[in-house]
Amino acid sequence: MGYCRKCREKWTGLNKAHCTGCHRTFKSVNGFDLHRRNFNCLDPIEIGMEMSDLGIWAQPMPEKYRLRFTSMQKTRL
Repeated sequence: MGYCRKCREKWTGLNKAHCTGCHRTFKSVNGFDLHRRNFNCLDPIEIGMEMSDLGIWAQPMPEKYRLRFTSMQKTRL
């Protein structure tokens, strides 16, 4: 489990990345890299990221997969 002493954020998962600059947690190192430009943090919303129900920032699922996933969920109900 990861833990930030400054903001007291906790996270689990090998691929998660926590920024010690803005104290946001990302679903992947790639997402973390996208939010950093010239040693500055970009607002995840401004670069098209979404926050999950768990408070973790991630790139949105591509529309074609989102539609397929949504229809799969409906058939399970």
